[in-house]
Amino acid sequence: LGPETVDVSAYPQAQRRNYAVYVRVCSFCHTLARSINAPYVTRGWWDFYITNMRMRARRDDIPLTDRDVRDVLDFLEYDSNERKVARAREFDELRAELKRRFNAVLDERVDELRRRPLPY
Repeated sequence: LGPETVDVSAYPQAQRRNYAVYVRVCSFCHTLARSINAPYVTRGWWDFYITNMRMRARRDDIPLTDRDVRDVLDFLEYDSNERKVARAREFDELRAELKRRFNAVLDERVDELRRRPLPY
């Protein structure tokens, strides 16, 4: 429900390159909105989640090198500091709006399921 891209035009060259790796690697399995809008900000948390994703990538035969992982971690850490920590108020407002949208969609889906006849 949230943005799927980050404007990295003002980021350092290395982070723009890392963003390209992030887009290539992470979009194999899920939308980029998932991580772009996640509340995680520390490298430790990102490393925890990427470890799990690395196991899935290996299982699904998706190429993911150690350098890819390092570049993605570098980008997520830098981006988190830029968008989520340094501009915390703006990010918190976005997250509140995303939560409102999510709850509205969830309510619609629950209502739809309630209107369906039971299978028995």
